Amino acid sequence: MVPDHWYDINGVWTGSATILPDGQIVMLYTGDTYDVVQVQCLAYPANLSDPLLLDWVKYSGNPILVPLPGIGAKDFRDPTIAWLSPDDDKWRITIGSKVNITGISLVYDHAIRVGYRKSLRNGSLPNGNSLGEYSNACVGRGGR
Repeated sequence: MVPDHWYDINGVWTGSATILPDGQIVMLYTGDTYDVVQVQCLAYPANLSDPLLLDWVKYSGNPILVPLPGIGAKDFRDPTIAWLSPDDDKWRITIGSKVNITGISLVYDHAIRVGYRKSLRNGSLPNGNSLGEYSNACVGRGGR
């Protein structure tokens, strides 16, 4: 993919592809905006029949996630692949970030489909900042 929209004009960075149960593929990637803010964006293959998946279409509703209050504009990147919750009712992802000099993973959940809803579990960080659920490992039943 090339940086050609306001939300990724300064870079199309690290991303992760997820194969959904119906065989569709979605890519979550970090875009770098005009204002040098890291945001999370979706794309999907233009042609699933292409074995190399060379061409991608960017979701028209990008960006789907932006940094939370207290997260630096340049500290919201490296999305993981999506995985289903243990009850198979929600998709989850983590986004790498940091607070001060401490690295964290922000955990988001909901459907990672067109129409993605921004949802964050409530929680707090060790220093008292309320930024939502965090973890530094993806742990769940069956290795999810």
